[in-house]
Amino acid sequence: MGYQVLARKWRPKTFNEGIGQDHIARTLQNSILKEKVAHAYLFTGTRGVGKTTIARIFAKAIRCQNLDEKGNPCLECGSCKSIDQSNALDYVEIDGASNNSVDNVRELIENAQYLPTNGKYKVYVVDEVHMLSTSAFNALLKTLEEPPEHVIFIFATTDPHKLLGTVLSRCQRFDFKHVGDETLISHIKKIAELENIEFESEESVRILARQGNGSVRDTLSLMDQALSLSAQETISEQTLLQSLGLARADSIKELASSIIFKNPAEALKVFDEITLDSVELGKLSNQILDKVFDVIENIDDSNALSQILTDAVDIDTAEIMWVYEVLLKDFEWALDSLDPLRAMRFSLLKVCKRDEIVGRTETPVKKKVSSPVEADRSEVTSNQGEAPEKEEPKAEEAPVDIKSAARSMAESLDKPANKSDEPQPNPVKEQPEAPKRHVQAGPKNWQNFLKHLIATNRSLALNLERARLLGEVNENSTEINLAFTEGDKIFFDVLNEPEKMKKLNNELSLFFTGEEAGGPKVVYSIIDEETKERENLYSNVEIEERKIQASKEEKEAKIRSNKFIKEAQELFNGELSKVIINKDE
Repeated sequence: MGYQVLARKWRPKTFNEGIGQDHIARTLQNSILKEKVAHAYLFTGTRGVGKTTIARIFAKAIRCQNLDEKGNPCLECGSCKSIDQSNALDYVEIDGASNNSVDNVRELIENAQYLPTNGKYKVYVVDEVHMLSTSAFNALLKTLEEPPEHVIFIFATTDPHKLLGTVLSRCQRFDFKHVGDETLISHIKKIAELENIEFESEESVRILARQGNGSVRDTLSLMDQALSLSAQETISEQTLLQSLGLARADSIKELASSIIFKNPAEALKVFDEITLDSVELGKLSNQILDKVFDVIENIDDSNALSQILTDAVDIDTAEIMWVYEVLLKDFEWALDSLDPLRAMRFSLLKVCKRDEIVGRTETPVKKKVSSPVEADRSEVTSNQGEAPEKEEPKAEEAPVDIKSAARSMAESLDKPANKSDEPQPNPVKEQPEAPKRHVQAGPKNWQNFLKHLIATNRSLALNLERARLLGEVNENSTEINLAFTEGDKIFFDVLNEPEKMKKLNNELSLFFTGEEAGGPKVVYSIIDEETKERENLYSNVEIEERKIQASKEEKEAKIRSNKFIKEAQELFNGELSKVIINKDE
């Protein structure tokens, strides 16, 4: 016989050899030993986790002539051998994708009426059963509910939600789980030993298991692929990464370090070098996220961090969690964008310049767009020690109400010439009134204060919108209680900086009292997610996001309930799998 791929060669043949599905194997073994075998089973789970393999082992066990004491097939009797050799008459595997018509099901039902040629049961395994048409399912329902005593159906599927409820209710369902990385690592090492294959390092085995993504078959297929690229029976880490289409480990280490150390130039340089090697962007994004997550998991271990990154550094937990969350969302957006490469570069720049984005530093650009009131107060504060006469030029720099100035100019043009020497109102010289022009009109409450703050200090306002207000706020309040969750701690840290606290207190005093001091003070606290959910403490940002989500769900429900949509589903025997809401609506 020619070469067999590892996934086929080392396919389990007994329950004891199963990988990562012990709970299902034990249940089926007990049902065999207690002679409580059901007439229909449904095996669900992602690809390569053992659905068809367990179905085949189960079929061998219930037909085995020399079953052992633990419910495992003997593999020596004629029934076991015929199933292993794929020539059994009473064990039938059917591909649901290519046998999905009513005629195929009718033929199956007709053949099921005949007794097995030997043994007690005739077993039908239908793989990818969700591919059967609705009519085919309906034709099978009666037989599935009351099959002949000698017939057992085993259905396998990766999409159980596509099955009819009437089918699900007639089967015993077993959900196959993803195989854990440690289980895959142990299995890889076992097969490598049996095949005389060596790995250059333990990390190579771990990378292979992680890329398998919980699938035994995928993992062994990737191992075969790496072995084909390697000239010898030794798989080096570089060979493995090359065969999997992944970036080099040292490049990912440098890129992750550049992100955490806020070095945009170095980050883009390393990123460009990686992309020149034709590394798939989807795999690259996963590698970056894995490395950042490794940092989070070892945040308190300086020795581990020095191995993960190019240098050891004290990292704020909230900040690195924010980085991971932003990268996770932005990479998903970037990969679906019109220009994924440029979008990923943008995402990397964004996290590298996070201090500027969340308002940790005052950039020249932000100073230019700051409000006139903020500019006036900063100038007064910086010149407190100067003589009064030096403050005179500042009056000329005070903000001017353009509409008032235009109106005054028009009135002066309409007046007679002999009155032109009379003094005209000059809003520029009304320096004491400048702060009041920017105070938000209306009740003195928290929402109006945030509107006022957006006009005067946008960075402060954006951080405060992440807070949850505890209690009411009015013009008589002396204290304002705000709460943050652990996930928002980065905004809490920013607002707790002395400079930001001073500015916020000044703005509060200006809004609530009209003076530079004497307003209410802010008190911050940290709450957990359970408290937030229990007491409905949501920030302005969260409230807005919930409104948007509720609106989307309402629109989607309306679309799904549309009679024309329903008629189209019935006409084409399909279903509405996804609804995309136009953002402009």
